Amino acid sequence: MRSCLLAAALSLLSAQSGCVEFVPSPFEPDASPPSDAGDAAEGATSDGAEDPDGATGKVCVYDEDCDDAVSCTFDRCDPDTRRCTNTADDMPCQDGRYCNGVERCDRKLGCSAGEPITCSDSDACTIDRCIEEQQGCEHVPRDVDGDGDGDYHCAGGGDCNDLDPFVNGSAPEVCANGRDDNCDGVIDEAGCSVAHWDTCSDPLVLESGKTESVTTTGASLDYPSSCVPTGVSTLHDIVGAIVVPDGPAQDLDVVARGAWGQLYVATAEQCADASSELACRAAAPGATSG
Repeated sequence: MRSCLLAAALSLLSAQSGCVEFVPSPFEPDASPPSDAGDAAEGATSDGAEDPDGATGKVCVYDEDCDDAVSCTFDRCDPDTRRCTNTADDMPCQDGRYCNGVERCDRKLGCSAGEPITCSDSDACTIDRCIEEQQGCEHVPRDVDGDGDGDYHCAGGGDCNDLDPFVNGSAPEVCANGRDDNCDGVIDEAGCSVAHWDTCSDPLVLESGKTESVTTTGASLDYPSSCVPTGVSTLHDIVGAIVVPDGPAQDLDVVARGAWGQLYVATAEQCADASSELACRAAAPGATSG
């Protein structure tokens, strides 16, 4: 039976009544497109999106025809379909470092940085870091000032001020400084230590060819020098008096070595006279300055 359609639905006006015959379009969704339609859509799949497996749809004959100028993709001409595939390969992107994560290849952008290894164990009482040489994580007890005593808020720690290396559970109590140096809850208790060689009136006498082992315990920063930063409460100084041998003028080297912490050495003609400073040097922690 012949079907009848409303003329208005086909935007077709007729002066006569009757039926309009429906003729299927040659471009129905199931119909195949013209043979050159695929070439016109070069570089895309049939739905306009790039194939996730790397196929671009580009016509090719040789693998060289598929070079996409991205260094980390494997470019190949499929011998069956004669279409290009550009497959991402993470291996060329690797920099050989563990702690900065695994680098990735993007088929359009090339190599991208990896997600760094965080090593976080969600424990506030540990300091977590990635060790490149071991390709693993390290979790050590929190000891911000590096004095060997962990924060007393954490299990096993006895340091009541983890920002000052001169205050911890093993430190000597210093007299008359108004603080609890050994973290025992008592300030300036009996048996506290008195600073030595802290002022110009009580210098450590340094003789030629002699080595002295000293401590800055109880000392304060009394005398400014050009290479010593100001306003740092954890710095302490001691005073040494150099005995110059009799005889003709000669060179004199003063060498100081610190076990830990930042070390500064300044020499001057007169103690407490900054204008008479002869030299001032800083050395890295554990190094030598002279």
